Amino acid sequence: MLTVATVIQTLIDQIRFSREREDKQTRMVVGTIETIAGAIDAKDEYTDGHSERVGHYATILARGMAADYGFSEEDILRILYIGNMHDIGKIGVTDSILNKAGRLTDDEFCLMKKHVDIGAELMTGIGENIDGLIDGILYHHERFDGKGYPSGLSDTDIPLVARIICIADCYDAMTSNRVYRKRLSNEYVRAEFVKCSGTQFDPVLTEIFVRLIDSGEMVPYTVDGLATTKTGDVLKSSLLENYLQKSANSDETKAKNLLT
Repeated sequence: MLTVATVIQTLIDQIRFSREREDKQTRMVVGTIETIAGAIDAKDEYTDGHSERVGHYATILARGMAADYGFSEEDILRILYIGNMHDIGKIGVTDSILNKAGRLTDDEFCLMKKHVDIGAELMTGIGENIDGLIDGILYHHERFDGKGYPSGLSDTDIPLVARIICIADCYDAMTSNRVYRKRLSNEYVRAEFVKCSGTQFDPVLTEIFVRLIDSGEMVPYTVDGLATTKTGDVLKSSLLENYLQKSANSDETKAKNLLT
């Protein structure tokens, strides 16, 4: 006959085993994400470290939003993972287009835009384990004014996580050196976010983001304009995805066209 102590110990052992199994699954997912993020950046000779930085910037923004949006630490960690994987679809874009230094042709532009669809399809399985992953991958190039892609979503029809990744993605694009220009100054970057609030970016999130810039909580990982990792190691700067909005914004300023 089982004693009470034996029953309790059995339950404790089952709980411990369950937690260990969940921890193992979590480590496997995290390891997969880190591997995939590295593969994305390795494919594009100019995006070294881009995925990691976008995840980091998205995390800072999410933490700044936490009180108003009820984000838990788990939510913030999830946004980090999504930021790290937002460009996974670039694995399916040919190197000649991905690493082209000059302006993309219309046909090349159409092929480049497919990276969001490719990424969403690739991550269908993992997406079941990370809430919002597919939305972040598929919709981070949507614009608040409805002029983005792939679906032309606008306003809050764009999933919240995608609006967060969009801001983080553009911040890294503007604060890293490019083959055709040096990184933009902190003052210029701040002004561009203010200028594009309500058009490219969610105005509420932009206000929070600018406040983080002003407080010094949001700073770029760069050394003399060269992108770095969180440990300060200098990396080749990422190729700005300025081409991706040009066809939809040909009448806008050159500075705005430098945004993702």
